Amino acid sequence: MKKDDTLFQPGGAEVNIIPIMSGEFPSKNEELTFPGTLPILALRNTVLFPGTIYPVTIGREKSLKLVEESFHRGMLIGAFPQKDVTQEKPRSEKDFHPYGVVAK
Repeated sequence: MKKDDTLFQPGGAEVNIIPIMSGEFPSKNEELTFPGTLPILALRNTVLFPGTIYPVTIGREKSLKLVEESFHRGMLIGAFPQKDVTQEKPRSEKDFHPYGVVAK
């Protein structure tokens, strides 16, 4: 990623912009299969809805690695909003709202 692709936000947080649209969208008749477990992307101040395309700001290095790896491997991930957005490392399901989405 080039230096120009990083935005600097107030408070010194870095935000990386990753283009993730490939132009390939599943048809309505296509069945998706889901693995038994999914890696989880913790969302701060964001809620994703099924069937939508929405830009997500990634600020944590761990989250950035998850998104990049899942994109390159074509993996599905679970995306859940955090209950406490100030928590840097959510670790258990109690740290998340009970509803999320499967995302690609």
